[in-house]
Amino acid sequence: LVKCMVSIDQGLSRKNEYYADGCIAFDTNADHLAVTETDRHGNLIYHKVIPFDLTGKTNEQREQILSLALEKIYKRAREKYKPVAMENLKDIKNEAMYGNKEVNRKLSEFAYTKITQLAESKSYKYGIGLCKVAPAFTSQIGKIKYMRHYGISIHTAAALAIGRRAMGFKERPPKDIRHLIPQANKDRHHWSQWRFLARYLKGQPPYKFYRKIPYSEFECITDMNKYMKEEFCNGQDRNCFLKKLTVILDQMAARKQGDATTV
Repeated sequence: LVKCMVSIDQGLSRKNEYYADGCIAFDTNADHLAVTETDRHGNLIYHKVIPFDLTGKTNEQREQILSLALEKIYKRAREKYKPVAMENLKDIKNEAMYGNKEVNRKLSEFAYTKITQLAESKSYKYGIGLCKVAPAFTSQIGKIKYMRHYGISIHTAAALAIGRRAMGFKERPPKDIRHLIPQANKDRHHWSQWRFLARYLKGQPPYKFYRKIPYSEFECITDMNKYMKEEFCNGQDRNCFLKKLTVILDQMAARKQGDATTV
């Protein structure tokens, strides 16, 4: 007579990998994680920034710091019973970085590798699905489609694009900018359209996209680039626009508050 004991991993047996009702997504940066939550329509319903500082820390300390940051994300995922989405950080070199590039270079190799390992471990531990999507053009999509619309940072907008990609949404460029994209790119996969826009607009800093841009007035992408480089903010410096940006964000917040009061 042989007695066998079978153990079932409770976490795996309850693993939630259903993305149709929304997900918790995060964008990885050298000094913070930008976190978003989407509903079943892919709309942004929550966002948060989880800051951390890895400078001057040992590898063990860095791992603990990153683990604590991810723990906050997985706590939210457990509370909302939603899976998690992140970029496949092995391919992150192909995605544009914003912020302090020198710091990014110093910290990214360790942070990106460790965050992937920690996220996989926590997904296994808590029985929460983890989808690692291709990072291609998430920052450009966020910058052009969602940053101004929601009044959020480029990193939070990228996190939203990551979450929507994990849910299966196909991100086409906004309708009012499509006439600037050559037909050859339109006939291909939608990433070809974003590749074209990224090639011509990647030099434009994110803060410029908080302002409403008159896309319909441009006949080609070169005209738009010239407008943004030479005539933006009437030729004044970046500080001029940042002051106006504060007013824009205040107005957006007031509109949202008014909508909430009306409801």
